[in-house]
Amino acid sequence: HLMEILATESPAIGVDLLFLDGEDQGRSTEPETFCIGSEWLAARCRDFGHPLATGEPIGVVVLDMIADQGVSILMEGQSLRYAGAWTHLIFDRAAKLGLDVFVPERGRAVHDDHVPFLRQRIPALDLIDLNDEVWHTMGDVPESCSSRGLGQVGVLILDLCRRPPH
Repeated sequence: HLMEILATESPAIGVDLLFLDGEDQGRSTEPETFCIGSEWLAARCRDFGHPLATGEPIGVVVLDMIADQGVSILMEGQSLRYAGAWTHLIFDRAAKLGLDVFVPERGRAVHDDHVPFLRQRIPALDLIDLNDEVWHTMGDVPESCSSRGLGQVGVLILDLCRRPPH
């Protein structure tokens, strides 16, 4: 739906929507085997002729596991440690918008598609709810999802596109 909205209005900044899967080919005991797509993109995002080479990204926001019943999105540990200003900026914006699924408290650290960008010193934040009780169970089906998290995350991302952080 975000793509539909952005297609009808010109965002204040360039917006790249990427679809990645942190678990692509990974082996649980070897973190370097994860995030193949984001590793490739982050390593080359400043190369001449690359799709993202039109300017330094102001930041990256990864959306992951944001639709469960009872969603609660904390400040992911690596985002907070390596991109603290960006993380606080995004969570402050969520608070100003009255979005209560965002909890401005330190959460667990996770290796996800934001990490390669952090390694390139590009501010990156992983918006993720790691407390989904049905994740990777037989109950992990569309009926277990809620529009509450999706809706609030959508409001935040659309606001960031319309009123980009400085």
